[in-house]
Amino acid sequence: MRLTLVTLKNDLIHNKIMSAVSEIMSNKTILTVKLDSNLSALHISNLMIKNVDYVIVLDSKNLPVGIITEHDIVRKICAKNLVSDKIQCKEIMTSPIITIMSYDSIDSATKKMNKNKIKRLPVMEENYKV
Repeated sequence: MRLTLVTLKNDLIHNKIMSAVSEIMSNKTILTVKLDSNLSALHISNLMIKNVDYVIVLDSKNLPVGIITEHDIVRKICAKNLVSDKIQCKEIMTSPIITIMSYDSIDSATKKMNKNKIKRLPVMEENYKV
C-alpha cells in the first residue's frame, strides 16, 4: 500500500482549492509498524525522535488501522504519567484512521481535517498500497 500524508498550509489551500490532493501531498517516507508487533510506546517514541512526526499502524493485510502522533504520546502517556515501555502501540494509536484518496480534492481534504480536528491526513492510492 502506498501511503503518503497531507499537512495542509493556508497558502496551498488558497491557491489550489479544486486541485487534487496528490498535487500537494508530502513525499516523506512514512514509518509503519504492524499492529501485532507488540511494540511499546517507548520504542515508538524512540523511532519518532529520528525526525518522524507520526507512525502508521498496519493490520495483518497491510491496511492502515491507526496512527500514532506526538500528540497521542503526550496525551495518552506523558499527561497520565504512565511508564511508556509498559504500553503497547495499539493502546495509544488513534483508530479508526481517517484517510483520503489521492484523487480527492484539496477542498475535501480540508473539510475532512477540520471536521475531524486532525493535523495529519494519510493519502491512499487506488490500490491501497503503502
